[in-house]
Amino acid sequence: HLLDLTVRRIWSEDKDITEPASLSEAAKRAGLTDGEIQEVLKLSTSQEIKDKLKNTTEAALKYGAFGFP
Repeated sequence: HLLDLTVRRIWSEDKDITEPASLSEAAKRAGLTDGEIQEVLKLSTSQEIKDKLKNTTEAALKYGAFGFP
């Protein structure tokens, strides 16, 4: 549900999902608690998650993936 709300923010509502307040709003609408939202925001800036995103992106490119969504 959160992914759906986030994608809508990008494509239908023209919201900036790079802003923590925008992500927090979508997360609240999806039913996450304030604590869960803070944890997700904290994790999103962690080196572990950044490395995972980089590795996943590199693997996708090797398979010929491109674009978003």
